[in-house]
Amino acid sequence: MNLPRLRKDLKALVGTSNVSDDFYKVSKSCLDEVSRRVFALDKLAPFLVARPIRLEQVSQILKYASENRIPVFVRGSGTGYFGGEIPRESGIVLEMTGLSKIVSLDRVGGFVTCEAGITVASLNRFLKKHGLWWPHNPGSRNWATIGGSLSSLGVGTFSARYGYAPDTLLSMKIALPSGEVVKLGTKARHDMSLYNMLDLFTSAEGSLAIIGEATLKVFPLPKNRKILLFFFKKLETAVRACREIATSGICPETIEIEDRARFTLEGLAPLIELESPRVQKLKLEEVEAVLLTGFSGSRRVTEFGAKETAKICTDIGGRSIEDKAILNLYWKAKTQISSWKPRVKANTLKVHTCVPSIPFHNLPQFESKYMSLGKRHRELTLAGVGYYIALPNFECTASARVMFDESDPEALRAYEIFTREIAEEVVKMEGTPASTFGMGTILGDVIRDLVPRSQTVLAGRLKQALDPSGILCPGKKIRSPQSTFRSLRNASTLVEAR
Repeated sequence: MNLPRLRKDLKALVGTSNVSDDFYKVSKSCLDEVSRRVFALDKLAPFLVARPIRLEQVSQILKYASENRIPVFVRGSGTGYFGGEIPRESGIVLEMTGLSKIVSLDRVGGFVTCEAGITVASLNRFLKKHGLWWPHNPGSRNWATIGGSLSSLGVGTFSARYGYAPDTLLSMKIALPSGEVVKLGTKARHDMSLYNMLDLFTSAEGSLAIIGEATLKVFPLPKNRKILLFFFKKLETAVRACREIATSGICPETIEIEDRARFTLEGLAPLIELESPRVQKLKLEEVEAVLLTGFSGSRRVTEFGAKETAKICTDIGGRSIEDKAILNLYWKAKTQISSWKPRVKANTLKVHTCVPSIPFHNLPQFESKYMSLGKRHRELTLAGVGYYIALPNFECTASARVMFDESDPEALRAYEIFTREIAEEVVKMEGTPASTFGMGTILGDVIRDLVPRSQTVLAGRLKQALDPSGILCPGKKIRSPQSTFRSLRNASTLVEAR
């Protein structure tokens, strides 16, 4: 590839200041370090970063890339949970953070149209001025973009009521690999005029088209919110409580279950010393599971929901946490600070394995497999699991994390094996190994081995029809024969060779 010529052509398309050899400042604050270390980003072929500031420029770059058969890798702010933003071969990284404008707001109907590169936090700061909010609240809210959240099936604290990020998507503009810009959807979500293309393109992780603009359903800011926290000696009892709450007729805004490790490391440790008397009084050694639930609306509704929930939980052995300081600290950890601190200490990384979606009744089984498989790999330290429950279908997203020494090749291999083992167990439960966060780089080879071939063939036909040159995110979702995609297995070899 002629990089000097590519640089010159990109500058002509988006301007000199929007072409770089490296990622832009907003991305530097994210997880590039993890991407470089774990996924061996620094070992890949050279690439150029282009940051368009208008959808027309996205279109022009894609048209140019298709005509010249140059790979294009789409990137938001580079959260990088699964390495989905990593360029796998020499080409163009299309960084979408330049498209960060609010296009329009319909306060009466409750709709906002915005560009795909604006962050979740920035969008909600704008909406708050108008008494509104978009109820997607991931731990990466300060840098997660709207396009990235939609493309990776984002989940958050309020998913029990509002679902995953794409569930509030009504319409969007996408740029196809050919450069053509197409508007999909209306302000009515369930549209049978043609095909359900919103779900198709939001599940593609940028491999079929690039989201440039989105119209989202937004809601009035809650006037009241009531948060409750319960400790359970057995995970199975917390699961039972969760089911009884959800089927009682009350409508919780939040339902999450965390094991003790996850609650301690991410709910308490960022904001309070674990050896403090306040934490010691919690008697965490007696706790196997933590249930967080919340209600919003009128004061009468929230008080009623809280009262009924407390009765359900305490009647079956749950311990209500009445310490307001602990409750407020935990809620702050969930909704205001980043849930992602990849570097625990020197050389030690905290990363996800896969983030699967499983049938709710399999939650205890998943936790058991996570614990037993993790103990077999001495190089890994289990950092706990958080379970997000989306109603009314009782879909359970399991956010499982581990810690390991990034400088140890054996630890990296153990991480890869553990991820595959967890994915295989999820398939046995009739769940999916790739739910929120997508499949990225970590799960590429794993999922291709586990998904039925008939599905892979059909997906390949869609890819071929929409992207015949194979320029968009080659190696992601569907591996093209000419791709030089590096799997995590390659990365472990690279680390060892340093």
